[in-house]
Amino acid sequence: MKKLAAVFAYLCALACALSAAPAWSAAGITITPVYAQAFDVALNPIGKPGIVPTGGYIAIDFRMSLSGLASDEDFGVVTFNINSTPGLVPIDFDGYWMNPGAAWLSGAYSGWRFFPVPPPARQSFYEYDGNGVAVGGFLSHWQAGNADFGSDFNDLQDIFVGANRMEASNRQYGEAVRPAAGYPDQLGGPADGGTLLGTVIYQLNGPNQSVSVSPSVVLTWGTYQNNSTGTGTAVSYDASTFTGMTLLAPVPEPSTFALAALGAVALLALRHRF
Repeated sequence: MKKLAAVFAYLCALACALSAAPAWSAAGITITPVYAQAFDVALNPIGKPGIVPTGGYIAIDFRMSLSGLASDEDFGVVTFNINSTPGLVPIDFDGYWMNPGAAWLSGAYSGWRFFPVPPPARQSFYEYDGNGVAVGGFLSHWQAGNADFGSDFNDLQDIFVGANRMEASNRQYGEAVRPAAGYPDQLGGPADGGTLLGTVIYQLNGPNQSVSVSPSVVLTWGTYQNNSTGTGTAVSYDASTFTGMTLLAPVPEPSTFALAALGAVALLALRHRF
């Protein structure tokens, strides 16, 4: 039932975005994969070394930043694909794609990810405090949805992330200054590489691996304009305003087989020399 509800929310948001008026500002969106953490073969966190044990794991965050927004224009929705080379194999904690709240609740962040903003900010990746010192105000992030809506719901294609109008006005995801109201949240901003959208954990099985982001052909992205009171107009942008970055994965340590092969080459070279 939760999956059906999520699909319904996605379709509603998608229909809204596709029927929205064309954009008139010069806004752009960038989604950047960021090397966040490495793990050994037993999934124990080991920091962010430049060389990771072969068969170990790496956590890649995906972060969003916006530019060129008009006054009172806020992030609304984005849909994108994550592409990786064959030596990076995604692993399934709560699906391959984990939004920050799902990753935190499932334990995928346990032992390595800590809340970067101290109280009175909400100590949660799932919720934020939208009204500050006033009572209550705890709301979930990504109220329009944050999940993999690809063909099998777990292919890292057509990942949809969206906020409703009031949430967008309050949080100002992807902007240089956020939030507009309430206390800061734990999703970060420009100093962190952008607002945290979600995380994928990969097993690293070979050298020269990379992760890249590309826009979805289903829907690129959209904003709410004139949204200072949470009643803005939904507008959509085309793929020319979308920038997907590429991350080169850390290098795996040489395997026993690779070391043996290198030793054989060295031995042949010495024999040839003498």
